[in-house]
Amino acid sequence: MFEVRSWLRFVLVLVVAVSLLIGALGCGAPVEEVDAPEEDAVVEEEAIEDSADPADEEADAEEGEVSEAQDEDFDVDNWRNPTGVQEIVNNFSELEWSWARVVDGEEADSTVLSYRHEGSETVEGVDAEVLVFTLDGEAFKFWVDDDGRTVQAEVQGEIIPGQFVDTMAEGLLTGLFVPFRAVEEFGFYEALRETTPGVKWSAVSTETEKFGDLEAEVTRLEVVVGPPLTPEGEEGTAILGVGDFGDFQMLVEWDWAEVTGDGDLAVTYSLSKAVPR
Repeated sequence: MFEVRSWLRFVLVLVVAVSLLIGALGCGAPVEEVDAPEEDAVVEEEAIEDSADPADEEADAEEGEVSEAQDEDFDVDNWRNPTGVQEIVNNFSELEWSWARVVDGEEADSTVLSYRHEGSETVEGVDAEVLVFTLDGEAFKFWVDDDGRTVQAEVQGEIIPGQFVDTMAEGLLTGLFVPFRAVEEFGFYEALRETTPGVKWSAVSTETEKFGDLEAEVTRLEVVVGPPLTPEGEEGTAILGVGDFGDFQMLVEWDWAEVTGDGDLAVTYSLSKAVPR
């Protein structure tokens, strides 16, 4: 019979691993929206209304601290990045993805996860969405209310009522969304849409790929992340795949090509299936 102590031990190990990963990923300052840099020289009002001086545009392009969208045809207008239960329930009926830590250039602790929405049920008078997460072949079933609170879970065939499970489930579910949370930590979505300090990117390829029965046009980007998003002396280069599924876009691949400085911990991520609701 399943014991709550076993569940607690499992969640504790997972949360510790996740905390280490998020701590390493989020070691830089959080991304904040910034205003465009002001001109050094005083410009007459008539000149401001005119188009930008080509010389000024060339000088701006040479700034190494900021990024600009370099491909006018590449547009991200309906971004989906599920960082929690409510977002995944609202947007997807199925997802399958994998992620791994990268230590000293080698993948470690590779994890394959899948999510499936199994409809709605009433548990002790509470309307709940039924969610099944499979972690490396082991299924975890959750009944979640409209506020994202777990009212019941099933683990190893054993039903665990809400008064025991909500806090434990929160830790497990947080761990499942690590790659998506890391995307938010680095502010990649904002960097694809507007000038962002510490991020430079360029599109390197575009091709059509399948994710289960769904096709997407995947644009791969080379993204260089440095200060102020990372500590001084540290810089990372990642390949990001952004999939355009027609009605929405989401990150389908994340692979660190290089990390310099003391940052020896990164993450890889790959989406293999997506079924929107």
